[in-house]
Amino acid sequence: MKLLKVIIEGNNIFKDGRIEFDFTAQDKVVHKENLNHLFSNIYTQNSFAIAGINASGKTTVLKYLSIIMDVFFRNKQLNEVIGKDLLGNNMKFIIFYYDQENVFKLSSIVALNNNNEYEFIEETIVVKESKKVMSKKKLYAFNDTEVLVKRTDLDQKYLPKDISVNIIQTKNTPIYIGSYLDLTNYNFYLSNWDVPQEVIKFFDSSIEYVRDADKGGTFLKFYSQEEIFISNFMELEKYLSSGTIKGINAFSLIIPAIKNGGYVLIDEIENHFNKTIITTIFNLFKDEKTNPNGATLIFSTHYSELLDEFNRKDNIYITLKDRNNENQNELVNYSKKVQRNDLKKSEVYLSNYIKGTAPQYTATMDLKNYVKELTNEINAENGDN
Repeated sequence: MKLLKVIIEGNNIFKDGRIEFDFTAQDKVVHKENLNHLFSNIYTQNSFAIAGINASGKTTVLKYLSIIMDVFFRNKQLNEVIGKDLLGNNMKFIIFYYDQENVFKLSSIVALNNNNEYEFIEETIVVKESKKVMSKKKLYAFNDTEVLVKRTDLDQKYLPKDISVNIIQTKNTPIYIGSYLDLTNYNFYLSNWDVPQEVIKFFDSSIEYVRDADKGGTFLKFYSQEEIFISNFMELEKYLSSGTIKGINAFSLIIPAIKNGGYVLIDEIENHFNKTIITTIFNLFKDEKTNPNGATLIFSTHYSELLDEFNRKDNIYITLKDRNNENQNELVNYSKKVQRNDLKKSEVYLSNYIKGTAPQYTATMDLKNYVKELTNEINAENGDN
């Protein structure tokens, strides 16, 4: 099961209340690197970057993707899902996905009931055989004769109001999602797996092993030293670098995703990682030899240099902040704004060629002038003394 496109309507953060994220290759396919072939000329992409200045909506986009994957493809309840505060009254989700030689379109409307709880008030799934899709333009075109199920046609006694009707498609094959969103601003060891030696060595070659104890706690051993038992995971910070901790945590999500062809969401991927580590992670997802099931990495970043690691343009999204209206951010695909392939992506981003990718000039100058005046005051005081 692979996501093709998601559309969110009715949020109060983005322009016209709309977010659109396409998982397929939109530009011409010449080289197959970083692509997963589905059928005909339809490919999904194995990695995506979301770049943008502060407070432009990068994290919000990732959270919406997480909600969609949890609610519609992991059968979680609307009122229990992490990030439900982003749900709005009469918010609409339109989701296209591919499964077992068919293309599905799921349309869902979410609203608040009288008990201030979220519920689905309308849902429809339409389906068509993928062999009928003869071009990319027809991928998302459906007609009324292709309706698979409507929520109103189901026995509501057996379907909770905050569980999606898509459970009929996913109850036996939920999508794997590894989300690192809750740890963006924190960095502590997740005691949930025996870390492979290859992962440990990549981040710290002095460590022989890290593994969970049967009755709680963690065993840590450095080469040529005695084993250390750590009862409180917070104490691991005394022995492991922040990059090693984040690396072990990240790979606890990446490895299952690669095994299952799932999705990994990481906010601000550059935190605690150097460029070499990030590039290595990219390459694991790019190469079909290490990613045979088409797992997908989606991350946000402030570092425009990371965009140069992408050979394609259509797997880069940019969040733009409206200077005049803080609730009118916009998510755009880089390839829709920049047609040329020969331009260095980081330079395009930093040059503000796509308006809204650089800090506002007046705000920058105001900050410089403030610091300059502050410095002048300090110099003046020192001169008086």
